Amino acid sequence: MLGNLLIILVKAPLLKRLIPSLIKKISSVINLQIKVKRNNAIFLLNIKNQHDRALLLSHDYEPDQINFLLNEINTQNNFNIFIDIGACIGFYSLSIASMCANISRIDLFEPNNENFLCAKRNIELNNEIAVKSNLYNFGLSDESVSKKLYTLKKNDGAGGSIAEFEGQYADNDAVSFDIEVRIGDELLKYENKKIVLKIDVERHELNVLKGIKGLLTKNKCLIQVEVFGEYFKSISSIMKDYGYKEFHRIDHNYLVDVSDLYYKNY
Repeated sequence: MLGNLLIILVKAPLLKRLIPSLIKKISSVINLQIKVKRNNAIFLLNIKNQHDRALLLSHDYEPDQINFLLNEINTQNNFNIFIDIGACIGFYSLSIASMCANISRIDLFEPNNENFLCAKRNIELNNEIAVKSNLYNFGLSDESVSKKLYTLKKNDGAGGSIAEFEGQYADNDAVSFDIEVRIGDELLKYENKKIVLKIDVERHELNVLKGIKGLLTKNKCLIQVEVFGEYFKSISSIMKDYGYKEFHRIDHNYLVDVSDLYYKNY
């Protein structure tokens, strides 16, 4: 009820900027959790979390991407596995699972412990989805090691990026914590399946793709991968080597050059 009221208020021109700021200030004083329903799935949102606040204040989170995936999955009608690499709070996985009847297994990977706990809580609220979900508290890469995940203080600890070189985030008011990453092919042993993958790991996508070559070449896959501009060429090259073609693109309305690219090998 409170969540729906806030959504109504934030649409008012005079309150559109005020409500989000007010919610953030409230979150610094009390630990407020609000249950909402999005895309037929239930989410318990903690307003201390940046992603949760964004979802609370809008009925639509990346609607173009979600709707495109839903249309592709339901049109083909024979995908049964969804792999969410960089699952955050589980929004994509829960949305796809609740609106695509054929999805019988979901693998979620989220190394940020705060987001992992949010995803775990949200999965547990959706019983029919929980029984077919496998949530892992580590990321995927092209090596199995411990790494530092960096996130900006202004983002309240949400999200995070793995540094590409020493000192990359030294001057950006970032905090870091240790995470574990593993080679995807050592865990994902599927063969001859129809699989949908969503990859969103903040500039670590190329490493993820290198670590799941077996998965991508032994199965028929539909892939959504977030790509920053400086990686377009290298991502396109590796996907071509794996036998994939780009067939769709959705640009983000961000200050940086980033898009979701869609590939398939069928």
